[in-house]
Amino acid sequence: MDEIGVSVCELDLSCCNALIDNGTNFSEMNNLRSLKLDHLLIEDYNMAVLLSTTKRLLHLSVHGCSKLEVSVLTKAKAINPHLELLDLDVRDAFMDVPLSSIRDAFPSLLKLNNRCTAMGTSRIKQHQQNYQWRVGARDRNSTGSNKRKRGESLNARESRVIGSASMSLNCCSLQLTGFSKADCTAQEMFGCKTCHIEFDRFVCMTCSKVCHKALGHEVFCIGYGPGYCDCCILSKCMCI
Repeated sequence: MDEIGVSVCELDLSCCNALIDNGTNFSEMNNLRSLKLDHLLIEDYNMAVLLSTTKRLLHLSVHGCSKLEVSVLTKAKAINPHLELLDLDVRDAFMDVPLSSIRDAFPSLLKLNNRCTAMGTSRIKQHQQNYQWRVGARDRNSTGSNKRKRGESLNARESRVIGSASMSLNCCSLQLTGFSKADCTAQEMFGCKTCHIEFDRFVCMTCSKVCHKALGHEVFCIGYGPGYCDCCILSKCMCI
């Protein structure tokens, strides 16, 4: 039986039914933060084992898993109270319980079936207010990029952003935005050369200070843009 490494934090096995057929072991994925199993013929037992052991999972998608009974998820929460999902997609799974049961089992959900919950709507409004308070509302007619200007050093760019922004919360922005990349998630974006968080990934302002800069990491400013903080996936987030 194959076993997936315990250090994996982000995993997308959508449509990879060969892994299930070969008896892949999902029992020791304790560090998993984000898991996509879309259109996978996963059985209730495998899902129950997975959810009973992971204590850090925040994002789960079982879209199109027609063999999976959704009640397995609600039962797993009773067995594993540490399971605090922010984003859950059970579209086209076997709905043997109503959506209200899922919302009751996971009150922490910001998104259910790709739609914001009441808490998710409230949190994203809070995120937008915090962001506008830190950097000021942008000119509605402005279409220019806020990324680093040509010839401007990273330190100068970082000073310009941080100088106009102060911390409004001591938590990772993921707790407000969830795993959404919509325009409403716009925020300051930082990278970390020490943790190899670059290119299409970023960490939020709070994590850049608490989880990286405070530890002596080489942090740099990317700019502004929509998306979610990758600190809990690519590093050891201390703010979530």
